[in-house]
Amino acid sequence: MVEEKFEKALTKDDSLLRHVSFENITSALCSGTHVNNLNEISGLEIYEQYKSKKEFVIRATTNMVFYKKHIDEKITDYNNFLEETTLLTKEDKKMFNLEKNVNYSYATLKKIEENKKSVEQKVKEIKLILKKENEDKFFNKEYSGISLSKNIIFYEDDLDIDNKNVSKKLIMMSENDSNLYQIFVNTKTNSIIVNNKNKEINIGKVFKERKVDYITGGGSPFQLQLKYYDYQTDVPKFKKFIVELLGDK
Repeated sequence: MVEEKFEKALTKDDSLLRHVSFENITSALCSGTHVNNLNEISGLEIYEQYKSKKEFVIRATTNMVFYKKHIDEKITDYNNFLEETTLLTKEDKKMFNLEKNVNYSYATLKKIEENKKSVEQKVKEIKLILKKENEDKFFNKEYSGISLSKNIIFYEDDLDIDNKNVSKKLIMMSENDSNLYQIFVNTKTNSIIVNNKNKEINIGKVFKERKVDYITGGGSPFQLQLKYYDYQTDVPKFKKFIVELLGDK
């Protein structure tokens, strides 16, 4: 069912605004530009559409110069995005590349969106593979630590590994380690994990009571998860601090 009504417009002369609505379809006021006759329009091209919680928006134009320029700019932006995506191989980039001499239609704009989603999915898959490779490399690696005191051993590496896996690895290493405290510094993430095997010491409480301003974080009675700001200054200071804090305990 089509309904036609006239409403008072928000104009200086209080003119009436023609409002046509269709059953079961949300309506919205149109601000123009209006034509006297549809014959004045040579063509109409959609260049954007999206749906929000309250509305479905369609943007279209009759200006083909604008429309072609809009598509060319979208292709340029997309190809720049593709070029800056460093994890893709040259073959991948060639496969996903779009040329400017394309069919100027909404289908091309949809193709850009689809390609971008495909690229993002491909990058996500590559990151997962690299993450798994890093984790396998990390867990299979044999570490030789540096003794900071009679009961503190210090390890260091530069891998893209999260604290959860570093913590797990450190606990595994501590099982065959006579030291009471194991420290692992990950220079990739500016992280420090301190593992505590001394059941008589609550390392979280001890660190909180003597907390320093160049290290953030905290932990439990058995482990600290910390962050430093600058390796060159903070890590050497932390080594000295942790020896003073736990070296004779």
